[in-house]
Amino acid sequence: MTLLDDYPDGYAFKHNAYKDEDPDFEGTSWALLSEKQLLESWEMSDVGKAQNFECLKLYVAVQREYSDNNDTSSNLGSIALERVEKGFVFGEENGDYLVDP
Repeated sequence: MTLLDDYPDGYAFKHNAYKDEDPDFEGTSWALLSEKQLLESWEMSDVGKAQNFECLKLYVAVQREYSDNNDTSSNLGSIALERVEKGFVFGEENGDYLVDP
């Protein structure tokens, strides 16, 4: 069995990344996408079209167009845009993505 088989409608969970600093915080509400949601396509105006699981390539295209920088910052430090555009998006929270790089 896989996560997609076990949760065909997706899965919601909360994660507190700051348990030591704020143990009473319930956590950020993340939504793991269902197979249907992963395969949905959408279009970014003047950039292109992508399925949800590969949508980071659209954001990378914009960043490359307006910046000479070949990397971007994250909570883990600097990440090469080439790596970001290959990331597999499998969840989201209010516009932030869960990614398997």
